[in-house]
Amino acid sequence: MSGKTTRASTQRRANEAELPLLLRLLSAARSVESGISEALAAAGVTPEQWRVLSVLEAGGGRTMSDLAQTAVVPAATATRIVDQLVSKGLVYRRADPADRRRVVVHLSARGRRTVAPILDAEATLERAVVEELGPRGYLGVATSLDLIAHIRPDDHAGTPDAAVAPPGSLNRP
Repeated sequence: MSGKTTRASTQRRANEAELPLLLRLLSAARSVESGISEALAAAGVTPEQWRVLSVLEAGGGRTMSDLAQTAVVPAATATRIVDQLVSKGLVYRRADPADRRRVVVHLSARGRRTVAPILDAEATLERAVVEELGPRGYLGVATSLDLIAHIRPDDHAGTPDAAVAPPGSLNRP
């Protein structure tokens, strides 16, 4: 952390530590999103469209259901987003060679050129996060987020109530 920490920012951080996990995760997501907002605007891409493009850039073609799940959007929204991206020439659809009833969405060459500056903005933001947290801290956050993404409440149904801390209580003395 920089030496510029003020009393107001310290108080804000203390207040944020009292928020439930979901609000803290959403706040962090919004902060990351705002960190690449200029690159998104320059590319003419919405944050939701970026999530779809990012998934396609990272892993080749995806079925609509896989794309919706990985981009964290409802299936109907994924379809609408893909329609918009097809009309911009950023993605294209093909029948799945293994099952012609399914559609696979791919990033087009134009899409690759469009995502490049956004990926650069993301990399810059990620370097800033690593600088702030340190490499171990960053790795810890990334690992924790991966774990959180796969936790299901039913997996922990037998956990005793005494072991479950209320929101914000983990940061209280």
